[in-house]
Amino acid sequence: MKSEQQIWQSWASSFDRLGITDGVAEILEICAPLAVIGSQVIYISQPLLNSIFPAGQLDTLAHLLEDKKRIQSFVTYLHGEEIT
Repeated sequence: MKSEQQIWQSWASSFDRLGITDGVAEILEICAPLAVIGSQVIYISQPLLNSIFPAGQLDTLAHLLEDKKRIQSFVTYLHGEEIT
């Protein structure tokens, strides 16, 4: 299974290819207060979604959405800045 860092790299590459990196970062920042609800929806939906998404992707996304600091770290990562 891929590490969280590898999954973040994969997501960032996909967002960059699609030209939506800034939009994704902005949505994450705006929706951060409600993100924990999104993580719970992912956990509940995992049995249905596991056949669609690669292994580890849903867990990583749910963990990301659970924690505002992790969201900010990912946004920082998307902007190409050093994560502290």
